[in-house]
Amino acid sequence: MPVAPLSGANAADAAARRAYRETVSSSVAEKLKLVAHDAEDLQIVSACLQDAVCRVGDMAYQSTTRRFAVIFNRFRWESQQASKGLRLLQRPRNERIRTAIHFNTVGTVRRRGIDQRRPEQVLNLLAIDVGETTDETMRIRLLFAGGGEILLEAECVDCIMEDVSDPWPVRSAPKHPADTPDAPS
Repeated sequence: MPVAPLSGANAADAAARRAYRETVSSSVAEKLKLVAHDAEDLQIVSACLQDAVCRVGDMAYQSTTRRFAVIFNRFRWESQQASKGLRLLQRPRNERIRTAIHFNTVGTVRRRGIDQRRPEQVLNLLAIDVGETTDETMRIRLLFAGGGEILLEAECVDCIMEDVSDPWPVRSAPKHPADTPDAPS
């Protein structure tokens, strides 16, 4: 069963998404599946998830399996790059896709600036970073806009990110201060 985007979908939205999927070339619509086993791999996952959004209720930690998982609505930066190569006058394709990510061997999960009592609160992921602690555990941080943070303490970097839905069109791409022509350098 397909999962609807965060904004909620009605029948017209669903029909528009189906029609859109039929026009997307298969090379652009390929789903990503990435595996990270070290800090360098995790940088790639972080870049793919930049500007992904999730609800607080879409996060879970399973202490028995030592797995932390999140479902994001990920902006497909790769679809913009692929559409640029199709035609010079064509506008970049703006899409989002549901993406699952999980981290294994997680012993501890800490949250800062995130209220678990508000499961519908939407969070915007800025980056994922990793560092080693003095006791040789890995400290993985999910950094969100507004100062929210999730800290995972794990035995090692063991992460899988996988697209789990078909893409759907969105009106615009996320903007960053460096993207605007008048931004100071």
